[in-house]
Amino acid sequence: MTAPHAHSSRLHAGTAFLAALVLRVALLAEYPDNIGLDGFQRWAGRDWLLVQGWLPGPQLLIWAGAHVGLGVLGARLLFSVVSSLAVAAGAVVADAVGGRVAGWMYVAAAAFGPFTLWGSALYQEGLFLLVLFSGLALALRGRLVAGDLVLGALGLVRFEALPLLLVYGAWRRSPRALLAGGGAAAWGLGRLLGWEGHAASPIDYFSDWRGLAARFTVAGWAEDVARLLVYAWDTGATVFLVGAGVGLRDRLIGGRLLAFMAAAQLGLVAVWMVGLERATPRMLIVPTMLGAILAVSALARRFEGRWGRGGTVALLLLVSWVSSVNAWRAADVEARFTQPERMALTTMAATPGVQWWVTPRTGLGPRDRHDGCEILQGVSPLRHGVDFRCAAWPNDAGAVGMCGGTVTWVGDAYAVTLSGPLAR
Repeated sequence: MTAPHAHSSRLHAGTAFLAALVLRVALLAEYPDNIGLDGFQRWAGRDWLLVQGWLPGPQLLIWAGAHVGLGVLGARLLFSVVSSLAVAAGAVVADAVGGRVAGWMYVAAAAFGPFTLWGSALYQEGLFLLVLFSGLALALRGRLVAGDLVLGALGLVRFEALPLLLVYGAWRRSPRALLAGGGAAAWGLGRLLGWEGHAASPIDYFSDWRGLAARFTVAGWAEDVARLLVYAWDTGATVFLVGAGVGLRDRLIGGRLLAFMAAAQLGLVAVWMVGLERATPRMLIVPTMLGAILAVSALARRFEGRWGRGGTVALLLLVSWVSSVNAWRAADVEARFTQPERMALTTMAATPGVQWWVTPRTGLGPRDRHDGCEILQGVSPLRHGVDFRCAAWPNDAGAVGMCGGTVTWVGDAYAVTLSGPLAR
């Protein structure tokens, strides 16, 4: 017979999954196109397991999806399912930390706006949180070796895993916890053996750190911190992060582990802002989803107290609503960002079989180093070198005569014209 608590845990985990998935599917129904500069690179590199210098975990999903015929929207749906499973796993962790009521309350985190949006994009956070919460759920329920093995995969998903794994190792206090470093060790060995990622454009994402000393200012970084605090307020992250501090005082099971992990992620965000030289709502995802476990556990302990059930539920519903609205607003901004390229693609698709010479809009993204060619291949099935050549990319300088059409940025839109033979 199934234990009643185990049945309840599965029930609120399933509810969290469905709530998260419904929100993401609704978002994709309105904004189906790919988003994010990293997302464009990953989709453009869908034929490779290694792209740029990034870890292979997220790219494995894209590669596998592309090989069974998934397009951009299908890949985003796949990532949405993974992110929704991460929310479900978070509800299981909340149940282990704060009890059944906390597990149900964690359903509110399914609506966290930045994760709703970027968890449906081709980014790492969904898979990262799924692996992290699955491993923690096992470890907190006493299945320590299984938790170690699952957490070992973190080292193949996101570089920010290392501080979390160090915190986890300190909490475990056992040599067996070295199993959690398996993925990081495998990646390090692969790099020593010469693993190199495919570059889908000339943009090197690790150039963020080159020449940084000459550009960095404390005042500029402080402005980014202030902007991140505004994002935290606008998205409802403040409620979860402040609530996490309350939960830490409650001496919850695994409370210190989660608190130190959230603090480590906030520290990494501070460093991340130095390299990227800007603050983004996406930076809030991992620390907030971790902090939310402590926050709902603290609320669960006070469910019958001064706040009462009505006040607690009203607070969580308000935060969920505000955060959901934020996701839609951010998605609209991302859609408007790629609109010129998508309009050009509509015209280009009317003449199949043409290789295009693209003179893109430039000055996009961090330090103005990205361009429209990245977007063209990131939101469509087009492949660079097959379907188009890019005037802004060094290796294409002599390819203009090979192309049968031109796509030229003229200041506010693209002019698409045929200029040669109709076939490649």
